[in-house]
Amino acid sequence: MAAVERADLAAVADLLAEDVRAAMPPWTLWLDGRPAVIAALTESWDPRSPAFVGRFRMLATGANGQPAVATYVRGPGDDAHRAFAIGVLRIKAGRIAEMVAFHEPALFPAFGLPTTETAAASPDAPPAPSRAGVNTFPPPRGHNRGPDP
Repeated sequence: MAAVERADLAAVADLLAEDVRAAMPPWTLWLDGRPAVIAALTESWDPRSPAFVGRFRMLATGANGQPAVATYVRGPGDDAHRAFAIGVLRIKAGRIAEMVAFHEPALFPAFGLPTTETAAASPDAPPAPSRAGVNTFPPPRGHNRGPDP
């Protein structure tokens, strides 16, 4: 989580399995392998890129018995971090083997999480408290698991 908050691509790469797989429902985008994931992050984390998303704040949580992270983003010009995604992780041999990031801010209340983190707006703010635990949430409406035919 700290590596993502620092936008430290090398540290994130060290956490990923070589054959990591990432998906981001409701989008049909799938990323296969560490190089593909790091390439996508490189583009979206670069403040000079038109694809720049912003800076992140992470809170540990759980979903359906698996480790998960609630991700907040503070985009350019925003004064607060806003709910962005709930990422569910599968860990294998100490590395992230799969991550599914549900980009549905409406899920945050189901986890007992706020939809904004104003205290996180300052880069000097202390880390937000962990929300460790296991929560269950439904998939986003209209989402089918698996790639499009």
